[in-house]
Amino acid sequence: MKTLTAYQCEHCKKLLVSKSGMGKHEKNCYHNPAVQACITCQHLTEQAFLRGRKLTEEECKILSYEVPEALHLVSGDYLDYLMLNDEYVYLNGAEYERYCPKLDAKLPKLRNKCALHQIKQDATEKISS
Repeated sequence: MKTLTAYQCEHCKKLLVSKSGMGKHEKNCYHNPAVQACITCQHLTEQAFLRGRKLTEEECKILSYEVPEALHLVSGDYLDYLMLNDEYVYLNGAEYERYCPKLDAKLPKLRNKCALHQIKQDATEKISS
């Protein structure tokens, strides 16, 4: 059995055996607030899209079952459950994606060095601790 020395990223907890490799990783780590990546930005949200169209706030509430008028109760064999009314069934095809309201864009890939980056509160707490 061998004993190895490993280096751990302060931001994402990734392990590497190379100190220089870890130095390079930390400089570009998406969880490092200094990189100004989406993951540490307060603007990053999830948004529902249906066939490329962003759902309205009302449609999101309906999809989250927050609008009782859009639901009906179905009696199953073992339990009862809620379903969307027929006029809202189309919302079942919606998908949630990472979204930046400041850029008004989907983020299939995380970005870094964003000029609109504003650090999340919890990311600030990680730096000071």
